[in-house]
Amino acid sequence: LHAMSWLPERVAAAARRSRPAALAAYLEYVAGAWFNCRETCPALPFQGRGAPEPAVAEQVAARLGLADAARTVLSCGLGLLGISAPERV
Repeated sequence: LHAMSWLPERVAAAARRSRPAALAAYLEYVAGAWFNCRETCPALPFQGRGAPEPAVAEQVAARLGLADAARTVLSCGLGLLGISAPERV
């Protein structure tokens, strides 16, 4: 969340300095942070094959919310660079 919270500042700085590569580097950092998070704390343990217990359901919901936030940040940033993001991978 911390890395994603910097999107407005990074966009403004890249625009102010006319350096779109700085925005691309930031998006790469966010993607890397998301992939690290996904590997250590997967949103759906066991690739979603098992139903989560009620106590774990809140964690799953929070992790899915984080995944959606990452998707939004990356899609927005790529859109500003003129790159379309895939809907699903």
